[in-house]
Amino acid sequence: MKKPKTYFLKDSLLIGKRTLLITLKPKTPEDELDFLAGQYASINFVHNFRPSPARCFSIVSSPYEKAELQFAIRIGGDFTKKLKRLPIDTKFQINGPYGDFVIDENLDKHAIFLAAGIGVTPFISMIKYLSDVKSKITITLFYSNTTQDNIPFYDELMRLTSINPNFKVIFFVSNGPMDPAKKGFFIANYIEIEHIKRIVKRRANSFTYFICGPTKFINDLNHDLININVKPEKIIIEQFTSSNQISSISNLPNKKLEKSIYILLGATMIFGIIFIAAIDNLWAIPQVQNLIYKQNNNNGFVIQLNQNNPNSIYLHNNHSPITSVS
Repeated sequence: MKKPKTYFLKDSLLIGKRTLLITLKPKTPEDELDFLAGQYASINFVHNFRPSPARCFSIVSSPYEKAELQFAIRIGGDFTKKLKRLPIDTKFQINGPYGDFVIDENLDKHAIFLAAGIGVTPFISMIKYLSDVKSKITITLFYSNTTQDNIPFYDELMRLTSINPNFKVIFFVSNGPMDPAKKGFFIANYIEIEHIKRIVKRRANSFTYFICGPTKFINDLNHDLININVKPEKIIIEQFTSSNQISSISNLPNKKLEKSIYILLGATMIFGIIFIAAIDNLWAIPQVQNLIYKQNNNNGFVIQLNQNNPNSIYLHNNHSPITSVS
């Protein structure tokens, strides 16, 4: 397993009602993480001299942004709430990168990105990267959110549309009021297959479809794409939930090794206890070597300690010593 990279907290910023963007800086140039746009990493931090559990999140940064590493995180559980309160320069450890939710510039000439909520994070990395390299790949992002006033990365997406002529975004809003003066193209609805068909027309298999969001969002769109005869290999999926953003730490390559180590340690402790108990019992038994006696049907044998020599004992028959042993 690769050695973890060391980073420190540079900044944390709310970019939505419940979305936290954290920016990390590497300890040294050797700690800069090499990754592909769309991949994720596991992160943990040190707080009050104790390391936190590790959690996995998609990387927001472009691979070209070596001086910083950004993650966008939906605030919900204890881990993310602690993240929000961390002081600047808190130490982080980064493992990774992981995942194959990446674009292939040779195969994916036309891409449809389908995102819901915080599931947009790997797409931000992809769009930044493709804009950095001035890629000719055409990208349409369908981005679904609950309300118009709570869209993570809205400003960044509008900036990217202004610098990349091959990228456009369509915002879908399922609830709440709509402000017609807000910049961008908005649809007051959920993402439906009819919206996609208007873009791809009769060339459905000329596009590669990347989907990231909650399970139902993924399953519904995957089913709809299959129904319009999109080939399964043209559909790339990344599971995403708010409590376990992108991938569970249990899926990391070293988890099986860690589990085996715990089992081995437990077994070692049990055998150690048994061994110590056995030794204690042996110390409690007098050490008798080369003891010789004869069976006597009428009289029993009596073992008596030699008071003058505690290391010796006498074996008596009718109170007469038969043999002495040490």
